[in-house]
Amino acid sequence: MALSATDADGVLLGGTVMSTGDTCTPALVRKWAPGRRLFNGYGPTEVTVGSTLSGPVDPAVGEITIGTPWLGETVQVLDERMQEVADGAEGELYLAGPGLARGYLNRPSITATRFVADPQGAPGSRMYRSGDRGSRRTDGEILFSGRADAQVKVRGFRVELAEVEAALAGHAAVKLAVAAVEGELADARVVAYVTTSPGEEVTEPELRHHVRRTLPDHMVPSTITLLDHLPTTHNGKIDRRRLRPRLVKPPAEQLSWQEGMPYADVLCAIVAELLGLPVVTPDQNFFEIGGHSVLATKLAARIRQDLGQDPDTLTLRGRQYLGVGASGGEGRLTDG
Repeated sequence: MALSATDADGVLLGGTVMSTGDTCTPALVRKWAPGRRLFNGYGPTEVTVGSTLSGPVDPAVGEITIGTPWLGETVQVLDERMQEVADGAEGELYLAGPGLARGYLNRPSITATRFVADPQGAPGSRMYRSGDRGSRRTDGEILFSGRADAQVKVRGFRVELAEVEAALAGHAAVKLAVAAVEGELADARVVAYVTTSPGEEVTEPELRHHVRRTLPDHMVPSTITLLDHLPTTHNGKIDRRRLRPRLVKPPAEQLSWQEGMPYADVLCAIVAELLGLPVVTPDQNFFEIGGHSVLATKLAARIRQDLGQDPDTLTLRGRQYLGVGASGGEGRLTDG
């Protein structure tokens, strides 16, 4: 569970908390460090599953590091020529150690680009080119700077936006496709924008079904916006800064409800608020309109708080809502 989406009040006081998977922000430290020992870990799945550790993190210290390598692990900060950079200089993080994976199953081309020879290691040894940027302080602590490429992280999963774009472009009706990430940390989600070839028509559900055949669920765009054309810069490149999701968060007053309103209307309003959508209807699939496991947890808490019902057995208008509690489900209103 992402710390950014979890209520810290009264949780694990006097205990130890490990932050991994997402960037450990100052806000996260202020939320979780008081009354606990907070550690910040770093390491992608490809090194199964940790490379560095920092902590306990002091909320009074402004600079949050990802720490130093675990015993047996190595982290090199290299430039574009794969040479070690000086302390304080930024480079790409290359990871090695006993947990290093062999590669990506049945994907030899991407394996060759990510798992490369380690010039500092024994003959035949390899290291993982993480795509993360960082620098090493004089005391050995490593600072994380961000991504060096189009690979991003969504709910702890690494996402290659180019793969999302390629999957969309594989549909016969799609002319151009651009993928991006909207939101931060636990609320992050993949969104996409496409233009269609002349004379071709396609719907958003059709495109989502198409990409789901080849991509895992966390890479399937929450929204796919169909455009007549993609905005460009003065030199003809796609201007990603001008792309905006089709659905935006409505004003708070449009989401308000009063006691006595039908439960189904309240539920739809809660879902709309959580997903930042102007309108949600009972027949929509929670996971197909931007929902995911972290938001499902938030939704379950809101159902208990605002409706006073168990989300696993919530019945509205004679129909049972499935998939918002711990038991999972389809995520839509179905005949009960």
